[in-house]
Order: sequence, then C-alpha cells, then structure tokens
Amino acid sequence: MSLHVVSMTIDDVHHYTAEEKARIIASYPPHEREARTKGIPTMGSGRVFPVEEDRIKCDPVAIPKHWAQIIGLDFGIDHPFAAARLAWDRDADCVYVTHGYRQRGGYENGEWTGNPAYHAAQIKGWGEWVPVVWPHDGLAQDRQSGERLADLYRKHGLNMHAERATHRDGSNGVEAGIMDMLERMQTGRFKVFSTVGEFFEEMRLYHRKDGKVIKDRDGYRVEDTEWHRITCFNGVGKTVEEYVAKGMKVMVRGRIHYTSWTDQDDVKRYGTEIIADEVTFLTRARQASEQSGNGNDTTEDDDIPF
Repeated sequence: MSLHVVSMTIDDVHHYTAEEKARIIASYPPHEREARTKGIPTMGSGRVFPVEEDRIKCDPVAIPKHWAQIIGLDFGIDHPFAAARLAWDRDADCVYVTHGYRQRGGYENGEWTGNPAYHAAQIKGWGEWVPVVWPHDGLAQDRQSGERLADLYRKHGLNMHAERATHRDGSNGVEAGIMDMLERMQTGRFKVFSTVGEFFEEMRLYHRKDGKVIKDRDGYRVEDTEWHRITCFNGVGKTVEEYVAKGMKVMVRGRIHYTSWTDQDDVKRYGTEIIADEVTFLTRARQASEQSGNGNDTTEDDDIPF
C-alpha cells in the first residue's frame, strides 16, 4: 500500500478567470492567503509575519563589497542551533538574508553535531571575516572548560563580536525585533534569498495564541516561561534547600553543562542543565516569611532585571 499526495493551489482551478482569482485572493486576510491559496499551513490565531512569502522572496544575487554583512547566532541550548547571514544595502536600506543554517544535535557519520566545533565549521564557509553577533545566553559558562559559550565559538575560528547583541537602547525584547522585521517586510526592505529554505520554514511556525508569540508546533512561547534543570552543590545547595520555596523568585548565575545517558530502552539521550554558582533571592526567603507569619509572601519587584 502506498500513499501519494497531490497539492493543488488556486492557480490549478481553471474555471476561474484571472480576475476572479485575484478578487478571491484579495478577499482573504493577508495572514491567511498563503494557507487558503497555496496550502501552506498556518497555526494559532494568526501568523506573526502576515506577509506573503513571495513578497519577500528573491533570487540570489552577488553581494557588492560595499554592503555591510553580519552573521547572527542562536546557540540552541534547549532548541536547534541556528545561524543566518545578512547583507545590508545602505543606499536602499534593505536587508537581505543570504544564508541560513539550522541543526539539532545528533550523530552524523559517527560525529556529534551539537557542539561548537561542528557548528563553527559549517558557518566559516560563509566568510571567516564576517562579524558574528550572539544573544545573552552566550555569557553562560561551560562546566568543563569554564569558558563562556561565546568564547568557545571564537576559539573555533568565528569572528565573534566582543559583547552580546542588543537593541540600540540596550534591551533585547523579542517583540521589538519582530515589529522591526515586519515593518521592513511590509515596506519592501527585507528580502530573503529563495535558497534559504530554513528561514521560510521557521517563519511559517511563528504565530500568536492568546496574544502570545508561539514559535513551534510544541507550543514553545518566545516570551513566556522556559523550564531549565538547575543543579546546586555544597553551600549553595544547602541555602536553596533551607530557604527557597515554590513560587519564590530567584536569580541564578551559573554555567551550562551538557549530559548524556542511555535509557532503559538502550537509546542514547542528551540533556542540558545549569550548574548554579550563585543564587540571589528576589523575594523574601521562606524562613523569614514564616517567622513574619506570612508563608506565602512572594512580593513582586518591578525592578527585577529580566
């Protein structure tokens, strides 16, 4: 038994005239047009980028030497590692996505692909001279070497920027970046080479649900709670055990540790945890709250820096 899938778009409906097709397409909301006319799936209550892909897709062109170029990394601590190379035509104020790379850790020809050495080798082919910018999680330290994650990539030959990337005001909010991209898309100042399929696959997954930005089929929220395993040793562990209770806010500084094990089905598993070097209380400690007669004191602090 075999399965064969045939996709049909509105262009395959021959009993409509070109004018009728245009009228039908225009009647759909922008964020639904690709799904209704081409069968490209959308999720949630609406796409984050309600722009037709053909509007931003372009054929690859030679990048002039005077155009500014940059590479952006997403380290992929609890999701696939990703990178994109961009070129900026200053005269037209247009940004082009020229290259894309995405890799979830796994074994390929006997080699583990979820490490800095492997990722750097894939990206250096884009030009070792191109500066590379990275997000705040690049400040985390590797447990075994003690080096910052960003420094590990620098060690493997990438031209890493000295500091983490931020907006001009020093913030790193996701929504501000999305709005800037959307404005450029809608005004013809953001183009993606047709060869960068990874970008369009990712773009189709970004949608909104209950006002939140969701980025994948598993419901991962870009600006919502993320869960991490945090391990505390020695004095830090004793302090946490004695004073920290569920619902408290704490700030943890530490380093990333990658683990692997074989489960009961003899399947190799991989995980990531944070080894805490310092835990700072942002709400009242449990013991102090109990002594004051209020065991549920989790006072909010609007000045918490995240």
